[in-house]
Amino acid sequence: MMKVVLVEDEKPAAQTLEALLQSIDDTIEVLATLYTLEEALNWLQKHTAHLIFMDVNLGSRTAFELFEHIDLQTPIIFTTAFDQYAVEAFKVNSVDYLLKTIQEEALRQSLEKYKRLYEQQAALPTFPLEQLLQSFQKTTKNYQKRFLVASGDRIKSILTEEIAYFYADQRYVVLVSVAGEQYIIDHTLEALESLLDPDLFFRVSRQYFVHFQAIKTMKKHTRGRVKLGLEPTARKEIIVSIERVQTFKDWLNR
Repeated sequence: MMKVVLVEDEKPAAQTLEALLQSIDDTIEVLATLYTLEEALNWLQKHTAHLIFMDVNLGSRTAFELFEHIDLQTPIIFTTAFDQYAVEAFKVNSVDYLLKTIQEEALRQSLEKYKRLYEQQAALPTFPLEQLLQSFQKTTKNYQKRFLVASGDRIKSILTEEIAYFYADQRYVVLVSVAGEQYIIDHTLEALESLLDPDLFFRVSRQYFVHFQAIKTMKKHTRGRVKLGLEPTARKEIIVSIERVQTFKDWLNR
């Protein structure tokens, strides 16, 4: 059974969408219909689903504001009466982008696309796809061993084993050494994912990429999430989202 959530500020539109979903597949269960950005944020911080249908325009605000407050990994099908948000939608976890008024055939195709991208991947045997890709990459790629950083008028070379973690701070990414020194680097966190050895580093959230030796404490958090304590101490609270927890545990438990 597919469990979905509707984020839609117009009740008639939400009712129409739910009816269309039921007509296409009566095993689809709508867990909740959320009418405001605040309702969506509160619900998604405490629950999860297989798929989210999300209207881009929520009153005077846009759904993209959610991603400033929550590390959301659940696949999303965006719905909107406007097409100018398409590029921004595909920067996040977007499966598809449906223009209103939504037609049954277009919705059916979006659901099929979701199934191809996610359900088949979830049905793979015991060796996770992400680990398989990492294993393949490790045998074919030399990962970055050091980073050049600026310190005043000097340039330093920091070995990866001297790095505790990286974090995103607005427009910049900061390297934090095991000694607690901080340096701005010319890479995004997304770029670091292909540069760093996945045996050593893990992206625990949208803002933090950590070396396993920097993890000093782990505590159970709400909804099965995990709260991390780093050394040196991080500037913000670090919560491993429910979508990343199992992969994170697998990464540690090797």
